[in-house]
Amino acid sequence: MVSHLPDKTLWDFGFHAEFCENNFWNHTITHNHFHNLYELYYLVENEVIYFVEDKVYLVKPGMVVVIPPNRKHATFPVNNDIMKRYLIYLPEYFVEEFLKDDAVLLNRISSKPIIVDNDNKMIEHFFKKIIEEFKKPNGSIAIQKTLIGELLVTLNGYYGDEKKSEFSSETNKIASGTISLITRYINDNFSKKITLETLSNEFFLHPSYISRIFKKKLNISFSAFLRNIRINKVMDYLKNTDYTITEIAQKTGFDSLTSLCRVFKKNVGMSPLRYRILYKNTNLE
Repeated sequence: MVSHLPDKTLWDFGFHAEFCENNFWNHTITHNHFHNLYELYYLVENEVIYFVEDKVYLVKPGMVVVIPPNRKHATFPVNNDIMKRYLIYLPEYFVEEFLKDDAVLLNRISSKPIIVDNDNKMIEHFFKKIIEEFKKPNGSIAIQKTLIGELLVTLNGYYGDEKKSEFSSETNKIASGTISLITRYINDNFSKKITLETLSNEFFLHPSYISRIFKKKLNISFSAFLRNIRINKVMDYLKNTDYTITEIAQKTGFDSLTSLCRVFKKNVGMSPLRYRILYKNTNLE
């Protein structure tokens, strides 16, 4: 599990901020990972399945995810459309120093992840202004810090509002209900043959019910979810191991090499071999 963050700009400025607009599979690292940074994620367009430790959320446009340091998390696409999101990474020392006079806010932000269902444009405004200032060749660090402070204080208001935070009854159903147990099972057993009947026998639920809760809670079909989990693991193997593609197909639950190549190319836009070559060449530069 590794960080997927740029190094130089992050430490030069004490934090990193960016706007991403691209095909999900071609850019975003989706496997479970953690880092010693606060991650602030604002989704502008499309939908994302967000895993945070043992919970799962469907994140929609306008929602904000705040992840404290060293919490395992991952994102998965609901579809292959263009993804637009703002990302801000804050080092622990930056947040601790910044909030040293506000122990309550520091404790709230550092103690648990939060999913905010934002109902106004104020939070998006702060994300945009922070990133605009960060990208300027001579951007003011003082302005950046001020904007970050305003963003953190604004987010603080959501921690105590049960209608807007992770702890609302509807969101909590997504986080801790049956769908979390099922998705965790799939994450742990993706290399095996898994069908709706498999899950039905495992959880004593009717296959059609399981199919419905995937669509209702995560806005994705069971088969698409399983496929995305497997593609994610294929990408991980291609980048971080020397397994042959045939071996990877066997380890990720695909029926054959042909099946893996067909599904991978359809979703990622290139063959597994091409993906491996591009990744290695990029890291050599």
